[in-house]
Amino acid sequence: MPLLTNLSFFSLLELKGLDLLFALRGVLSPPSQIVIVAIDEPSLAEIKQQWPWPRSLHAQLIRQINKAGAKVIGLDVLFAEPSDLEEDTALERALQDAGNIVLVSALAVVNDPLFRLTTRIDPLPAFAKVAAGVGSPIITIDGDGVVRRSRLLYPGMSSFALQIIGKYLSAPERKALSKLDLAKDAIINYPGPPRTITRAFLETKSFWWAGRWKLSQNRKTCPATPFLRRFLGCLAMRLLELRFKLLSSAISCRGAL
Repeated sequence: MPLLTNLSFFSLLELKGLDLLFALRGVLSPPSQIVIVAIDEPSLAEIKQQWPWPRSLHAQLIRQINKAGAKVIGLDVLFAEPSDLEEDTALERALQDAGNIVLVSALAVVNDPLFRLTTRIDPLPAFAKVAAGVGSPIITIDGDGVVRRSRLLYPGMSSFALQIIGKYLSAPERKALSKLDLAKDAIINYPGPPRTITRAFLETKSFWWAGRWKLSQNRKTCPATPFLRRFLGCLAMRLLELRFKLLSSAISCRGAL
């Protein structure tokens, strides 16, 4: 296991001890403020449209979720390239009318023997301009390949989670949050394994996240967590839930702000 070569015995012991504490604590009740609206294979079959969906359909989804009472929508679909003008206009109008949509950006990394280049890929400017915020879903992977911590703020870049939580918190809570060291790695308080977070198509909740999940063949894109060790049959949905659990951890701690 080459991932362990950079860890000392005591560092590894500390990490495994943290995993043991999660196991002893057990699964927590899912946060009531968060619901996953999953764009999954059953959704594709029900709507009878293959991915990628036309952007007017995303616009319709946004309007339906807001009609159900959503306070914030984190849309975990990257719209970096233009499509049909009419489709793009429909999505742009829906984002502007909603006023509570946080869009996702992504990082593209080029590893060369001589250099390493990281480029941020943002949504189209027309979408980013009318969105409530844009953030990157970045996670920290420990030396043994397990995700136990993350941070909300990076140099020159806000995380997807921070953008969403900033729109969810009240003004006094946001002020208190701004006084914290958000650039420091914090332990993710996992409520449990995959499928712990409530998933639904449409329910009346105050907090929503829409995202797509699909089969992933790259193990590096689906890291382990204290509750999940097996990579086989790995779904990108686990990454989506991982981001959710970071949000859950931030929301559960706001009483200490």
